[in-house]
Amino acid sequence: MIIRDEPTHFIMITQEDHATVSGDMAAAWNGQFLASLKRVEDMVISVYNHDKAWEEIDASPFYNDAKNRPYSFIDFPMRPKLIHYKHGIDKVETENLYAGLLNSLHYCSLVDSQDTSSKSFVENEKLRQKRIKNKLGITGIEHTADIEDHFQLLQLCDSLSLFICMNRPGTDKVYYNNRDGFKNSHKFPFTNGQDITAAWKTKKNLQINPFPFRENFSSKIRFRSVNKKSVEENGLIYAWQEALPEDHVITIQC
Repeated sequence: MIIRDEPTHFIMITQEDHATVSGDMAAAWNGQFLASLKRVEDMVISVYNHDKAWEEIDASPFYNDAKNRPYSFIDFPMRPKLIHYKHGIDKVETENLYAGLLNSLHYCSLVDSQDTSSKSFVENEKLRQKRIKNKLGITGIEHTADIEDHFQLLQLCDSLSLFICMNRPGTDKVYYNNRDGFKNSHKFPFTNGQDITAAWKTKKNLQINPFPFRENFSSKIRFRSVNKKSVEENGLIYAWQEALPEDHVITIQC
């Protein structure tokens, strides 16, 4: 869950809804900036589904008593998180092998491989990655370059979407990929060495520069405004369920 703490409400966005914004970006990507056009549809599927791991957790959000707010994806306890990471990758792999491979690479990059439980997770995921590559016949430097290209694209779309969802639309805050993202701007051909930035022009218009998409496009941020008083009186799950989903439509532009 993504949480924005407002004076009277928690703005809560599920990881699945955040992933939809990420997927819309991947679907709009300009193909001339890809190393090759192989498995592009599979890559887009992986981006739309990269947070399947959070589906069950977000269906019944947990309250963090120590911080007096709902748990977010950032502070959710690591051990149960790893269990759901595995289940999420399992789901995606069942639907699309290549998407499962990219999701596995993504989650491995998010954990501390020196931590005991995380180390076991990474080791098992490396076995999964090897198995999937063998099934798909992925070998050689050329294929490895394609995977790296798609993996970096997934992470950039994830990072940009997190900026959009974690900050109030229209905020003065500016996203700098080399500070706020996965620090891989130099790996994208469209940047010419520039940092990737994102800034709100209005509450509904986000400008990204350099611009990697075919054209300007729209996406929507689905959220729930969860009343803090209801949380206090009735509990988080009740307050979450009584808050109706709302959509904030935005345009991503050059």
